[in-house]
Formats: sequence, structure tokens, C-alpha cells
Amino acid sequence: MDDYWFMNFLMHLFLAEDNDDSRIGNYLGDFVKGNEASIHELYPGKIAEGIINHRRVDQFTDAHPAVINSIALMKPFSGKFAAIVVDILMDYYLIKHWNKYTSEDFQKFVAKCYASLHKIVEGEQYPERCRHFTGKLIERDAFNVYSTIEGIHEVLCGMNRHLKRPSPLPDAKPHIIANYSALEHNFLLFMPDILAFKQDHS
Repeated sequence: MDDYWFMNFLMHLFLAEDNDDSRIGNYLGDFVKGNEASIHELYPGKIAEGIINHRRVDQFTDAHPAVINSIALMKPFSGKFAAIVVDILMDYYLIKHWNKYTSEDFQKFVAKCYASLHKIVEGEQYPERCRHFTGKLIERDAFNVYSTIEGIHEVLCGMNRHLKRPSPLPDAKPHIIANYSALEHNFLLFMPDILAFKQDHS
């Protein structure tokens, strides 16, 4: 697995506008560096807006009390990697509670996202590492991997294999299970606020 597997791509795609360029931009946020001016120079309108929105969502998420609480729950077991565990669990809980937040069929949404992301694989203007990784993500049907705790465990183990030193990520599963209800509760507190944030910035 690639080390980018730990990022919560699904949540960012869910918060994007319903068009290819916005989905591409919101996905690219973890791959693209530079300030807002340079991003607008490199990428067309909706893609640039999506990249910038990704960063704003990250800032909002990192400062949210429910997310901070979840990180605190996992910190005794996962240390500095607690935020990564919570990040990826966002996608898991989003899938579990999908019908609370949208009437769109989940598999149709995933297929639409893969179709948008395939344009990255084919686009020479995107970073090569991003193109390679995105092709693997689609090939492995990564978004459905996030739908089970075992899938989350697989992702965390995959990330650990790409780190220079061993981490507590492979050992997170029993602690996720032990704190499952509290983590879920925090997610449910977070979602109305991030959706309101999306509405305010659309």
C-alpha cells in the first residue's frame, strides 16, 4: 500500500461540488503545494477552488472540539499517530451513516468519484506520484475498503509498512473497537458543523 492511504479522501470528495473539476481539486489538496496565487496559476478555476477548499476543510476539522476529543481518546494508544487514525475513521463513519447526509446511493457516488479521478490518471498536468497513486486507489477500490473496521486496520497496516520506523498504527484496531461509541458520537457531532461550513463557503 502507498503511504497516502491514510488520508480521508472520501470525506473531501463528499464535501466537493457535484462536478469533475471540484472533485479533482478537493482530492488534490494533499498532493499540491504552494499558496493560493500559485494554485490559481497552475490549475483552472474549479480545480483550484477545490484545492483551496480542501485546505479550509482540514483547518476547520483540526480545530473542531469533537475531532480534538477523538484524537485525545486515541492518543494514549496511538501517540502522535492518533490524528491519522481519527482522520481515516471519518471515512468509515461517513459510509456507515451515509443515508443520514445524502439520498445519493453510495456505490453510485463512488463510481462517479472514480470516473472523476481517472482524469487525474490520464492528465499529464498532475504530479506523477499523484497519478500513479490514484490509479492504484481506483484499481484497489479503496473507498469501499473504508467501509469496515477490518478495512481500516488494513489501511493502517499499509501505512505502517511505508514508514521508516515501526509505529503503533497496526495496533490501533482493538482501541478503535474499545472506543467505538465515543468516536462515533464525536463524528455525529462534527458532521452538522462541517456541512454548515460547506454551505457557508459554497
